[in-house]
Amino acid sequence: MRLSEFNIFEIVDISTGTRQGGFGEGDLLFEEQEGKIKALLVPGNRTRAGFFSYNESMQIPWENIRKIGQDLIIVESGQTLY
Repeated sequence: MRLSEFNIFEIVDISTGTRQGGFGEGDLLFEEQEGKIKALLVPGNRTRAGFFSYNESMQIPWENIRKIGQDLIIVESGQTLY
């Protein structure tokens, strides 16, 4: 799977059952030494200030991801950072 294919993914927190938004224009954070994925970086909701303006982004540690399906990413909010 390519990173560009993640654009359609929605993120759901299994602990609370809430939708956390979409991956959209998100990115991956890598551990430089080992080359492993450290976290998903998900931009916050767009603000009214401008087209490219976002609220704070969300960082989801890789160990909090429980399942990546065809159009959904399920996370457990234990250590999810906002």
